[in-house]
Amino acid sequence: MPNGWISLHRKIRENPIWKEKPFSRGQAWIDLILRANHKDNQFLLGNEFILCKKGQFYTSESKLSIEWGWSRKKVARFFKCLEGGLMVSRKCTNKWTRITITNYSTYQEMGAAKEQVRHRSGTGEAQVRHTNNNDNKKNTMYSLENEPLFKEIIKIWKLKPATKSDWSRIGKIIKDLKLKKAVPEDISFRVKAIISKWGPKTCTPEAVLKHWDELGQPERKMGLIA
Repeated sequence: MPNGWISLHRKIRENPIWKEKPFSRGQAWIDLILRANHKDNQFLLGNEFILCKKGQFYTSESKLSIEWGWSRKKVARFFKCLEGGLMVSRKCTNKWTRITITNYSTYQEMGAAKEQVRHRSGTGEAQVRHTNNNDNKKNTMYSLENEPLFKEIIKIWKLKPATKSDWSRIGKIIKDLKLKKAVPEDISFRVKAIISKWGPKTCTPEAVLKHWDELGQPERKMGLIA
């Protein structure tokens, strides 16, 4: 499929199959991307500190010709082709050649941001699911804690939600209570009624909701509890 991206570890360059020569042009292009720095770095060359920025690396045409199994002329022609396609840029001195991958972030950071995959994650999709689950749990917590009935439910039943299922349970309880247009006084009244009728061990939120109508309701006068 033409869309999407994959996470390719630099260790692939150590694989015997990867090292088979001569390289194809596509393999040589991927090899350049794999060699590039993923962040700014500084190294010592002779008596001079060299800054190598993200998306760059230092090498020589002679070194690449050996590692790719190409002639020097073929390496030179290949770089001219890449430069013509605005895929790389070069700076050469008598000591080194600096290669800069054009739009390096397109091959690395943009894909990682879209998929929310970290480079060091062995199972990227699992990491994404874990991150999304945490975000969803936080969103659920925030929305439920702002519900008017939340504090009443926590206080009466001494609930201590810790897991996603705990929060889902509380969400369902609040939803069912809202369908019954319950207010805190309605809940307290029925809790006392179910304890009086069947004992404290039977007083769960689900039991109160199940027997809601048969437990009766507090008398109201002028909108207040009598």
